[in-house]
Amino acid sequence: MKRALAYVAAVSILGLLSFLAGFSTRQVLSIWIFFIVIFGTIFFWRFRLAFSLIGISLLLAFGLLDIPHLVESAGLDIILFLVGMMIFVGYLEENQFFESLVNTLIRHVGPRPLLLVATLMTAGAVSAALVDEVTSILFMTATMIHLTLRFG
Repeated sequence: MKRALAYVAAVSILGLLSFLAGFSTRQVLSIWIFFIVIFGTIFFWRFRLAFSLIGISLLLAFGLLDIPHLVESAGLDIILFLVGMMIFVGYLEENQFFESLVNTLIRHVGPRPLLLVATLMTAGAVSAALVDEVTSILFMTATMIHLTLRFG
């Protein structure tokens, strides 16, 4: 309850301050919506996507953003690429690719932590060069999660 009150107070005070600073109505609304999203993310991390959706909806509802500019600035090609990569990583996860990768890595590296770190860094660099950095991050994160789960 305290977080909700702090959230409402922060958004209200900063919205009022932007009004008192002499911004136009559209600017005050934009700043207010920005604070709704930012403080919603800070205070309620689990619901950050909901706050982002609320922010975009408010921008559209108040006429501060139109659909063509939303589509233009959203980078849908990048979003679709990331969704595809996440689906691919999920497929690899379900088929125990990362478990076998960790097993192979441990078998070759053994109990040498510095060599393990160097190997993971090299694998990340090569992966980033072959695909792209975001896909490399997805692969390396999944590998690291399985590695840490194995060693507790």
